[in-house]
Amino acid sequence: MYCPNCGVKLEEGGKKCPLCLAELPPSEKGKGRSFYPDLPRPRQKEDFRGLLFLITLFFLIAGGCVLALDLIQHRTVTYSVTVLTILLLFYAAFCLPRWWRRPNPVIFLPVVFCCLMGALLYQDLRTGGGWFLSFALPVLGGFFLFLEAAVTLLEYVRGGRLYIFGGFFLAIGVLFFVSELLYRATFSMPICLTYSILPLILFCTLGMGLIVIAIVPPFRRYFERRFFF
Repeated sequence: MYCPNCGVKLEEGGKKCPLCLAELPPSEKGKGRSFYPDLPRPRQKEDFRGLLFLITLFFLIAGGCVLALDLIQHRTVTYSVTVLTILLLFYAAFCLPRWWRRPNPVIFLPVVFCCLMGALLYQDLRTGGGWFLSFALPVLGGFFLFLEAAVTLLEYVRGGRLYIFGGFFLAIGVLFFVSELLYRATFSMPICLTYSILPLILFCTLGMGLIVIAIVPPFRRYFERRFFF
């Protein structure tokens, strides 16, 4: 048990505290329990590495089976590359970060982006489409840069989240506009705007709204209280 005055640990059956000489209450003498409630111990984070190992093994077996079937049927590599890139992309996005206790999205986003770009580059070279450098790379590369910048700011900068999300939505709205121009230029279509107008207006309106809320203190305080932001 423990002294109710200074909190020092006492021997079983003690009548006085050896440190502050305070007498123990009669009801607590010899009971050998603490006067303070036991605090709950923090739960240890469960380790899922065994499950991750099984999932990794499953991905390897599935990829090997697809590759073997492709070689048996066609005597060369055809559809198996597409399946393997999809499996690799899924594993890099959802399974690979789980090997770390606290995965850093700033590091794993480029890994997912490289896997995606590799898959699209292979499809472009395989079909001879010629759309990777002029359309896929600038559009997806721009989206990745905006997303990586937003995630980095959210990870390492305290406060200013409304500004970060507002700027991100503004950038995505402009990206829709640019992506349609690049799409039409890549595939030799007439230069005009159709599908990008609505996303441009919606994302820019949302982004400007968040920035206005962040600038005006009453709006910002109400937004933070209402949505715990």
